[in-house]
Amino acid sequence: NSTFLENTRTNWTYSSPAIRRELRIGVAYGSDTRLAASLLAQCAREHAHVLRDPIPEVFFEDYGDSALQFVLVYWVQLGLQVGPRRVDSDLRHAIGDRFAEAGIGVRCRCRFRTANRCDEPALPAGRRLQ
Repeated sequence: NSTFLENTRTNWTYSSPAIRRELRIGVAYGSDTRLAASLLAQCAREHAHVLRDPIPEVFFEDYGDSALQFVLVYWVQLGLQVGPRRVDSDLRHAIGDRFAEAGIGVRCRCRFRTANRCDEPALPAGRRLQ
């Protein structure tokens, strides 16, 4: 704690109205990864409120459980009529549209749970949970 209190710190957002944003996108396995990355970058470059400098970047982050994981990193300026969450939402819509046109599926983490059929008892007759 003393190091934190005694040393100089820089608040990057205090001196600049620009803030960094990230969108994480899961792409279906089997998709063209370079095309997906290109479309993500294109969506960011075409949005009116995404800053041109620093340039938006796309990273192929990982092979996830159920999807290829990408992250889109971009900058927006605070104080505009349009807030950062609106830009995030706009980008998600644009990405969905572009991916659909290109035949690229967007994946989310899916978890399946199995259950007994309604006509099958969950426990043998006469037995109770303890």
